Amino acid sequence: SSGINAEYGADFNRYSEQYLLLDTTSVHFWTKTGQYIKSCKITTFFTNFISVPLNDCLIAWSADTECLKILSPEFKFLGSVECPSSVKSVIYNDSTDELLTGGLGNFTVWSFRKLKAQKLVRKSVIVLGIDPADELQQLMVEDVIGPAQRCFAVSSKRVYIFDIYGGKMLMCLDNLHKHEITSCIFVSNLTYLISSSLSGSIKVWDESWS
Repeated sequence: SSGINAEYGADFNRYSEQYLLLDTTSVHFWTKTGQYIKSCKITTFFTNFISVPLNDCLIAWSADTECLKILSPEFKFLGSVECPSSVKSVIYNDSTDELLTGGLGNFTVWSFRKLKAQKLVRKSVIVLGIDPADELQQLMVEDVIGPAQRCFAVSSKRVYIFDIYGGKMLMCLDNLHKHEITSCIFVSNLTYLISSSLSGSIKVWDESWS
């Protein structure tokens, strides 16, 4: 038994093909077939994390703090960077080797620096066009390579669309549902956005958004 107390976050490392589960004191490693491997004690508090194997690190955060923590693969604290606001969502864009974060009234793109002491640096912070009270959550990156790549972010009944390369907001889709959006996915090969809400409705949108 791994002795899990209370699970916070979880992640699947597709390179090692392992599941990582976080509780109040440790991170527990499991195979994709459900076999327990090991546990690592955590030395700094966080409630969410993602693996970034290409940069040999993990990124951790808590929703009520304004920083990202950089951890080793063994979950040892390596450093931290300040964020424009509290962090609400994080996703790794492996096609550009960048980290994308959604916060309170902002969308931020981060670059990794392999040969510098500060491993993670801000590339752009987007606030123009975003309601300062909006918490950007459920980030989704379009599955294309090149400067046309976009990121979608959910906030209540809205979906924001960002130009990652250009560092700007492209569009805010307002009131897609009468009730709060609970989940969203962008199907890149069809350019369809599929959204669901608290009312139980599911909608499929093309890029006319009507």
